[in-house]
This record gives sequence, C-alpha cells and structure tokens, in this order.
Amino acid sequence: SINKLDEIMGDLGLLTEVAGQQDAGRVIPRSEGIYPSGIDRTKPVGAYVTIGQAGPQVVAFIPVKNLKQLLGVYREQLGTPKDMGNGVFEIGADRPQPVYVKEQGGWAYLVQDPKNFAGLPADPTKMLQGLDQKYDIAVQLNVANIPAELRDLFSSQMKMGYDQAMQAQARKLPPDQREVADQLGKAMLKGVEEFVEQAEQLTIGFAIDGKSKNTSLEVSLTAKPDPDLAKQMASMYDVKSFFGGLGGKDSAAKANMTMELASSDIAQLSGLLKVARDGAMKGIDEDSGVPAGKRDGLKNALGSILDVLQATVTAGKFDAGGAVN
Repeated sequence: SINKLDEIMGDLGLLTEVAGQQDAGRVIPRSEGIYPSGIDRTKPVGAYVTIGQAGPQVVAFIPVKNLKQLLGVYREQLGTPKDMGNGVFEIGADRPQPVYVKEQGGWAYLVQDPKNFAGLPADPTKMLQGLDQKYDIAVQLNVANIPAELRDLFSSQMKMGYDQAMQAQARKLPPDQREVADQLGKAMLKGVEEFVEQAEQLTIGFAIDGKSKNTSLEVSLTAKPDPDLAKQMASMYDVKSFFGGLGGKDSAAKANMTMELASSDIAQLSGLLKVARDGAMKGIDEDSGVPAGKRDGLKNALGSILDVLQATVTAGKFDAGGAVN
C-alpha cells in the first residue's frame, strides 16, 4: 500500500522544514507535477498477491484520470504500449516478462497474465485493509493464507541451504565450536519454521505525520490461536521496563527494548554467547598486536561483560533503553 500522493508530498514538505532543508522542501511542489500526469493524486496505490495452481499472481492498481496520458509520459521508459483490444494494453512486449494494463472504474490494473483481469474488484482500496489510512508505505503478509505445500517447500529449501552452509563451515571450526554452532543454527532454523507454521499475519508500515512532524516505523505480528508462538506473544503483555522515561521529552532520539525470553530463546542465546566467548578469547591469544602481559587483563574485562550478558539471558528478561540529548 502507498498512500495518496497529495498527502505524501505534503508530509515530505513539512519534514524537510523540520530537518532544516527548506530549499529541498520548496523544490518538491515544483518537481512533483512532472511525472504524475494522468494519476489521480487523491487515491492510494497498491497491489495484492494471490496464490493458485499457476503460482503467485500479482495485481497492482494505480488511480488514474487518463491512462493513455500516463502511458505517454512514460513511453521512453516503458516503450510504446500495444493495444490488445477490450481496453487492454501490453507494455514491454520486447522484454522477458511483459505487463498488461487495463483501465476500469478510474483504476489502472497491471497484471502479468491477462486472465487475471477477470473478477477485478470494483473498489481495490478495500483489498488494502485500511493500510493506506494508517501508513504512507506498508506491506502485509498473510502467512496463514499461503498454501501448506508452499510453506513445506520453503522449510525444506531452508534446511537444505542450512546443511550446505554447515558443511562448508565445519571445515573452518574446531570440533567443540562446530557442535555449538550446529546447535545454535538448528535452534534458529526451528524458530523460522515455527514462525512459518504458526504466524497468521505480519505487517510492516512506515508513516509520516506532517502535522505533528513525526515519523514512525511499525512492525506488528499476529499468531494463530493456541500454538507456542501465540503463548509466547501473550507473555509479553505484562512485561514492564525500568527505562520508559529515560531521556525526557526533549531527547533528539530515544530507544527502548523490553522482552521476556522463552526457554528456547535462552538456550539459543546462551549458545551464541559461548561461541562469542570462545572466539574472542582465542582471538586475543592469537592477536600479535596485543602485548602478552596485557592479554589476561583484557580477557578478564571482556569476560566480565560477557558474564553480565549471560546472567541477563539466564534471568529470562531483556530490558534496555537509550537516549540522545
């Protein structure tokens, strides 16, 4: 989903003012009229993907006032469109994958297969599920709607890639580190598999609010009811941070991360810290730039930091904050 062009341009102008780039902000209104000729600037742009027997099918839609005018503006980049009849134009006929476009109800629909023009929605904005009203740019993946056979194929390909990577890595690591790295890799692999099987919807959205002069990037995830992923997410609701007020209202930037760790996360992170510790200590011993008399002190200092991280992981909760004034 891409928000209305008028709103995006207005927000960009206000943000350049806040950033002290007023000159760039004044250029935007003058340059924006060159390219969007033929586009209806009061409606959003979007696309949706369906998966059938023919594989993934993409339908993109652009609000237009005059499709022929729009195609004329981009003739140099897209080439001369070929009229296929019934209001359908072929773009990029000389390219490996041409695109077909058709205007219907004030919208230009773009597809890779003309068969996908059948059953087009009268109002494609409903396909965006309100993303255009909340974000300037957003992507939503409905994981639960992906066919099981495709999810299984993804998992098998991922396992195959992991096995090949581990075989190559095994030649470079001593036996003790090889075992830890393998355990860590399998834990990460299991986490991805659980996400693919148990996640319901993933949304990533970026928004610009020119009135409040604020930008935000949001990531939201919903899980299917009952599986481990849903239970793990539910445990996050009661987690509280000690650093929520760090920095005050006048900070230039603030960051906060608070999360409860599942038992699988604790095991995975503990393995990662062990690999990091072994590698760091070995690196200090082998670094000729570190004087021999300083190595024990450096190891003790680094070991203390890693001990704190290990104790944090073992406690099962991360709570971190930071601010820039």
